[in-house]
Parts: sequence; structure tokens; C-alpha cells
Amino acid sequence: MLRLSLSWHLPVSERVFVLVVFDSFRIFIHLRPLMENGPPAQKHLVRLLFATVGIVVLVIVWSRFGSGDSHPTEAGDSVEVTHSMHHSPEPATPAPAATLAATDPVEPAPPMPAEPPTTVPAASSRDDELKAHLLGIWLHAKNGHQWIEVRPDGTARMLLKLDPFSALLYGSHTVMDLTWELKDGVLSHTVVSGTPESHVESLIKDFGRTRRYKILETAPDRMLLEAQVDQKTQDQWTRSPAPTEWGEKPPESGM
Repeated sequence: MLRLSLSWHLPVSERVFVLVVFDSFRIFIHLRPLMENGPPAQKHLVRLLFATVGIVVLVIVWSRFGSGDSHPTEAGDSVEVTHSMHHSPEPATPAPAATLAATDPVEPAPPMPAEPPTTVPAASSRDDELKAHLLGIWLHAKNGHQWIEVRPDGTARMLLKLDPFSALLYGSHTVMDLTWELKDGVLSHTVVSGTPESHVESLIKDFGRTRRYKILETAPDRMLLEAQVDQKTQDQWTRSPAPTEWGEKPPESGM
């Protein structure tokens, strides 16, 4: 009964340790006469038994206290549960009704006035202005002379009179029919046909059937275009009368 009462409230590992020590002490009391008065064989057997028990006790002590690990105990768990049961949080005390009634309601902030929408000029209106400016006959003096007549119906014609060096590649005199389009400030020229055909084919092979130019600057009598190619070049065009090869009065440009 003494052994049970001592180990009842201990953790399992310590309870086993206490039981082993207690039983070892009892065995020592009962076997002590044999160690003192028994034959040598029994004395040797009793010593071996006590050595074994001692080793077991040392192993239990080392595993319990020598490893340095801290494990929660059953007693600790029970104490923690009991503590939590006896110390439950108290319910919050509601605020007095008079205090709630005396609190003034918070008025919402007035809504911010909406900003008027910003009017952005449409790209199409800018393109319409540029289209009106493009109509007519223009001259570009580079590698000879190039005239282009831009018509309101989206067609155009071009006359090339190239210098001797450029004429070796593309001929000295070439006439081409084109279509033109303007979108977002970018002018496109597309070759439809022309004569001589061999000159037109050489030009298309090296420069493409469609050329695009970004309109950088405009004035009543001139405009600055930038070719939209890998190596961007800028070309200055000026208003001009019709070349003598066309032999006719150019159509009104609408300016």
C-alpha cells in the first residue's frame, strides 16, 4: 500500500522508476541472509542479480534525467486542465443603456464632387485635318526629283526622274499609280501599277510595295515625313506645280 500511495500521483516513467527501486530494496532485504551465510554459488548468483537490477535502475535514471528532453507530465496536464476549468473567462459586462444613448451618431462625410471628364481630341479629327492638307501636288528633291499627286478619292500618281547614279538601278523615268491611306498620323503609299514595268518591279523588290511614313511636321507649303523602316530617314516635301510630263492642270486640292 505504501508503494501504491507514493507512486499514484507520479508520471508513468517516474512511477516505474519508483516501483523498480522499491522492489529492488525488498529483494535485497530478503536475499541478504543468503549473501552472508549461503554457499559461494548462491552468493555469486545474488551478486549477479543485484548487478543486473542496478544496471536497469541506471538505465532508467539516465533515460529519464540524462537525455535533457523535457516532456509534459500527466500531473502537469491534469493541473493545467484543472486550472483552465477553474479560471474560465468572465463574460463582458454590457455597457449601460444610458451611455449608449448619450453617444452622438457619426455623420457620414459628404461625397466628393465628381470631376468633369477630360475631353481628349479624337485621332480621327486629327487625321481629317491631315488628309485635307495632303491633297495636291508635292515635290521631293532627293536622288533626282519625285512628284506625287494626292487625290481626294484615295488614289495618287507618282513621277520619278532619278539622277544618273540611281537611274543605273531603277531607270531614269518611271510613272506609278498608287493608293494612299492615313491612319493615326501614319501615311501609307501602295503601288498598284506603273511603267516601265521592269523599273517598277525593281523598286518594289528593294523598297516593298507599300511604304509608310509618319507625319512629323506640316505647314501650308511643306511637310516632313519619316520613313517607318529599320533605318528611319526624314524626307522634306514641298508643294509644287505639275511637272511638264503630265501636261495638264492639276486638280484643285481643296485648300
